[in-house]
Amino acid sequence: MLLFHLLLTSNVVDRASIMNRIIGQVIKSKTIPQGAATTVWACVAPKAGTPTVRGAYLVDCGPGVPTELGRDEKKELRQKLWIATEEQLNAAVQKAGLNDS
Repeated sequence: MLLFHLLLTSNVVDRASIMNRIIGQVIKSKTIPQGAATTVWACVAPKAGTPTVRGAYLVDCGPGVPTELGRDEKKELRQKLWIATEEQLNAAVQKAGLNDS
């Protein structure tokens, strides 16, 4: 980890190149059409509107199983996300002067 930190801070190698390699090893790369396929499938496939698929986690043009973290069985992460989203939206509304008060 120290070597990685030294490489990034010393500009010995291109930071973006290192990050792209790391992300590419962690996240399976897809083309833009491949990345959009599941969203398009969810919008147009008749099966996507069935009770067993509606609201499900989708991956590669069909229902999938989210990771344990994605399931958030204790409902902690969704509450934190809700609070953080409300805070950010309220701040944006205030900054834009769109609040009703």
